[in-house]
Amino acid sequence: PDTTSLELDRIKPYLPIGVLEKIISLPEELPLIGEHRKAVILFMNYIGLKRDLAVQNRFFNTAQRVVRKYEGMINKIDPFKVGDRMMIVFGVPFAHEDDEMRAGMCAVELMKELLAENRDVRIKMGINTGHLFAGNLGSDMRREYTVIGGTVNIASRLMEKAPPNTILASDDLCLKIELRFWISPLGEMKLKGIEKAVKVSIIQGLRRVPLLVSERRLMVGREDEVNKVKDFIGRVSSGSGNILVIEGDAGIGKTRLIEETISIAVDNNFRIYKGDCTSFGRDIPYYLWRSILNDYFGVTPFEDRDVVEEKVEIILKGIGQAEWTPVLCQAMGFDVKDNPLTASLDTELKRQRVFDMVLSILKELANREPVLLVLDDLQWVDGTSKELLSFISSRILNDRVFILLALRPEIDISDIKGRENCETIELESLDDSSIEDLIRDRVGLDEVPDEFIRLVIDNGNGNPFYTEEIINLLFEKGLIVRDEKGRAFIKEGVREIDIPQTINDTILSRIDFLDERTKGVLKVASIIGRVFTLRELEALQDIARGEELRGILEELEQFDITLLNEGEPEWEYIFKHI
Repeated sequence: PDTTSLELDRIKPYLPIGVLEKIISLPEELPLIGEHRKAVILFMNYIGLKRDLAVQNRFFNTAQRVVRKYEGMINKIDPFKVGDRMMIVFGVPFAHEDDEMRAGMCAVELMKELLAENRDVRIKMGINTGHLFAGNLGSDMRREYTVIGGTVNIASRLMEKAPPNTILASDDLCLKIELRFWISPLGEMKLKGIEKAVKVSIIQGLRRVPLLVSERRLMVGREDEVNKVKDFIGRVSSGSGNILVIEGDAGIGKTRLIEETISIAVDNNFRIYKGDCTSFGRDIPYYLWRSILNDYFGVTPFEDRDVVEEKVEIILKGIGQAEWTPVLCQAMGFDVKDNPLTASLDTELKRQRVFDMVLSILKELANREPVLLVLDDLQWVDGTSKELLSFISSRILNDRVFILLALRPEIDISDIKGRENCETIELESLDDSSIEDLIRDRVGLDEVPDEFIRLVIDNGNGNPFYTEEIINLLFEKGLIVRDEKGRAFIKEGVREIDIPQTINDTILSRIDFLDERTKGVLKVASIIGRVFTLRELEALQDIARGEELRGILEELEQFDITLLNEGEPEWEYIFKHI
């Protein structure tokens, strides 16, 4: 590496994640680096930490490790009224679709690990999500990359109000994570300097297993898919193991079909286990299988390792596998020490032992009752979990096991799809008739004005999730109202629809994976409007031209952000979700 690269590597640890890349990619745009965007703010007040260098270093190393695990950013540490305060940010400078989930898991893990290492310390946390300003503050002589705004202030005030060793969170955040966490609502709370009272809850911890089914909703436009699921349920009940892959873009209806499958399976006396992949779990071995094993052994993700070891050993003893307890606990993410037998195994032998035990457990369960394994968001699967899935898939042909896989198209699982006991459902956008049924159901009216239906269809692009979020937004803004009898009315004059934040989150997470030059072109294109031409784009920016600009536009198509609307000679493009 050249001298410049070495110098930059030395600077990098002192800068927030992603900032150096922004500076290098577009140095001429440095004054414009600021932006208004959605983010999650976690404030942590720690009191009683010894002023000892070794103790402080261990504390901050642990905090940094946990925050980096969830791809957050420690933005600042400063003295507070009592003790010190740390501000942690998720979604800046890179957004993820699940930043609220990351922040919640980070908070729970920080609380557990920091208190375990520092018995005399008290920790108070406040978390909030919303819009803020992220960017440079200061002059040419000294700049700081930080976040400011009402969202930040609310998180700070929640931290102040939190009792010792408690995580206090806004309702806006809790609504996004309630299926994965134990939440205790406290009602509205008046916060200093905040005009309106804020709905607040305590985050108690992670659920042992996520809630399987949310509020039941009408299923529209998926009759063939539901019939396929019923056919698979019948096959598995009769004694043959089967795999069904549900493939489709974000928001296309995979989760709703999963919910319907779970409901049908429950009616047919299936035992259900669910595993979820997450974008931050892609490098964590067995991440997909951890919630399934936690559920089977009755443990929670951050439970004390001695308790976990005891629970796992008791159950494994019942199937004659007690000596392998450390290996399985380690696969589940718990730091359990090896016994003399497991200490003698190398990594590959341990891996094979885990594979054999998980398969053995699954077969033992299927002997008692049919089993449904729901494995969701497989586009983020870690390598070891994928290998275990492939191992199991080829060995359940004669067992009552139904494996349901849900994923976006970007991952290759051809080794599983090619098996004789596997079929695939490719979910497409709903047709206008199905979207109309969906609108009527969500609005609560049999007769909905045609112009309103057209407006929602045009903005939702046949995507059921987008359609539902648009209707939710209209309720929130008072453009759809209910009377005292619960009847819905659409206000006159609804002509434009803003993009709901939940849709923005999905789009923003894609945008943040782009390099800075591509993002720069994208910003200029968005100023032109939903539809823009290559000629207009070349005239309004100097970042890229000719073939380089065409290459950038092709990249935006690959990320599902824009579409080529018309080819030569105009080369007209359109934003897909705006």
